[in-house]
Amino acid sequence: MWSWWVVAGCLLVPAGCGYKTPPHPDLRRIPPLTGVRIQQREDYALISWIRPSADLRGQWGEVMGYWLRIDVYPVDCETCSPNTEQAFLPEGSDQVQAEFDRLFTLYRMRPTPGKWEFQISVRYSSGISDPSAKLPLGRLNQIPAHSVSWAWESPSNGSSRESTGRRNLLLSWQPRREQVLRSYHPAETRETQVRYFRANLYRRIEGNPWPLAPLNPKPLDIYHWTDAIPTPDPTKPSPRVEYALRLVDQFGGEGPLSPVVQVQPAEAARQ
Repeated sequence: MWSWWVVAGCLLVPAGCGYKTPPHPDLRRIPPLTGVRIQQREDYALISWIRPSADLRGQWGEVMGYWLRIDVYPVDCETCSPNTEQAFLPEGSDQVQAEFDRLFTLYRMRPTPGKWEFQISVRYSSGISDPSAKLPLGRLNQIPAHSVSWAWESPSNGSSRESTGRRNLLLSWQPRREQVLRSYHPAETRETQVRYFRANLYRRIEGNPWPLAPLNPKPLDIYHWTDAIPTPDPTKPSPRVEYALRLVDQFGGEGPLSPVVQVQPAEAARQ
């Protein structure tokens, strides 16, 4: 008698008794990239984002690359459709550079006036993520080049390069005026305020490409920076270290690299 109940249960419950329903597609949405930023660098847009974590890669699969969407809106027609471009940036290619936990890419902007908006998505082996929020970038600003100089710092507080194994290098530059702001008062007195460019410093070993991320974590509003140079092994060749500076405007855009200054670490042991 009990076998009839089993048969009836199989008829009433299609999912039971060895019958499998068709698999449902994974309708979960893949989250967008985090920490996405954009800024001008000369005639380029520099886009950066936080590298997808191991947990995300474990959940969604191998990172295949990144989709970049660019919308350019005409400045004289707010109702016009944008001119849209897309670019795929393969993971591990020269188009994507890594600096610590951040990834960077450069996109060449045309001099055509317009409102630029950027979005980026990550392509996993299981699918593509939601796009990032739209990142606007206005017209290209003309930011001048500048120059930087260097000198070895004298040991202080009784320390020596023999005990620390490093020698401090002082990089410095002159303030560069960005904008003069004037406010007028009823008494016809005039107050003048001056805004100065900030700066980003870059370092590389001679012959290597320049990194996309600067030495300083945020643009400098001071006019000097100290970098610690390891004292090299005198029995081994030591390549020269190169430094350059970019001025940064009030919107975070960067100008061209300054003339390069070269430092020979072996000189630190002789100073």
